Amino acid sequence: MKNRVPTQVVKERSRRMSQLFQSYHPYDHKLGETQRVLITERSHDGVHLVGHNKFYDQVLVPAEEGLMGRTVEVKITATGKHYLVGERLSHSAVGLTTRPRPAPKGAVSGSVRCGPVTECGATHGRQGSSQTKKDRRTVLTTDAFIVFVALSVGCMGLWLRYNYGAF
Repeated sequence: MKNRVPTQVVKERSRRMSQLFQSYHPYDHKLGETQRVLITERSHDGVHLVGHNKFYDQVLVPAEEGLMGRTVEVKITATGKHYLVGERLSHSAVGLTTRPRPAPKGAVSGSVRCGPVTECGATHGRQGSSQTKKDRRTVLTTDAFIVFVALSVGCMGLWLRYNYGAF
């Protein structure tokens, strides 16, 4: 092959790129910071819980019972190339809320309802409701249409940005 790079040059370039990669420490400047972290899963080692801060950096927190799905305040104590390690500051979760009860069997999840009547005063087919099946279909159809329009507008914006650099 005529245009082949010599093996020694390839090895030297590869060694220099490896050194550059090993010298890269993207999270060192966050050492000692206090951050809010949303705990979302258990780590593979089983010792830590995995959470993410507002920049979606992965933060490992020592596992404690009842933290899953909660936001906690942590102090960053160590950093790695792809993660941060935090120590929980207080034993009260930030913005602690109770988990919602599961929807009753056959109910549509994701709908905010506070009983037979919602905040807007409309009934949604719960116990004691006089709403007909047709009325419930109209509400669901309207909700689906609103979601469809929102997604369409978002896709149109992305298409314009991609093709014309708009916005």
